[in-house]
Amino acid sequence: MQKQQKTPELCIPCVSVDISKEFIFNIFCNLKIGYIQRITEIPLKSNALFKRVIIKVKWNPSSDKAKMMFERIIQKLPVFIVYSMPWYWKVVLNQMPTEIIPPPAYSASTV
Repeated sequence: MQKQQKTPELCIPCVSVDISKEFIFNIFCNLKIGYIQRITEIPLKSNALFKRVIIKVKWNPSSDKAKMMFERIIQKLPVFIVYSMPWYWKVVLNQMPTEIIPPPAYSASTV
């Protein structure tokens, strides 16, 4: 993998709001491409039934799958991830500037 100043973030442009952040986290953990640092969900203004998901990954340089995915992402090519046959996500390079991405919202759990 090439050493770059900024690690590319992943973007799933359109995900159903019914799919939880935990489900997305588990799918990406099972890929074993690296450490998932952050998952941010952004509601789509045009359709309340869908959201955009931004995923920050600390890539695993020893994984062939991570190398292949990293190379495709930095070349601005999509990666298709099947999460439940035949359903898949089209994962692309995040083009949204990091300053615009809202910070993850933490909610205090009620006991």
